[in-house]
Amino acid sequence: MTNKKGCATGAFIGAVVGAVTSLLLAPKSGKELREDIKSKSNEYYEKTEGMREKGSEWVSIAKEKGSEVKDNVVSKSKTIKKKLTKKSKLQDDVETVLEEV
Repeated sequence: MTNKKGCATGAFIGAVVGAVTSLLLAPKSGKELREDIKSKSNEYYEKTEGMREKGSEWVSIAKEKGSEVKDNVVSKSKTIKKKLTKKSKLQDDVETVLEEV
């Protein structure tokens, strides 16, 4: 997970540096350059905002699924415990009967 995050961060930083470099080296007036930089920065901001929203969605889904799994495990363990308790009680009853015989 950390390696993927680092790779994505590196790619993003590389894209930003490349975009800024191309804007700075392009033969444009100062006003045009500032407009291009503002436009690109808004574009990247919107992209990161979209990624942040998607990440929040994934976190919510993971929490929901985790809760479902936990509830399922708790339910199954209660069922198993009941069955084992019944089996243990039956075994105790059998032992009691055998002792009486």
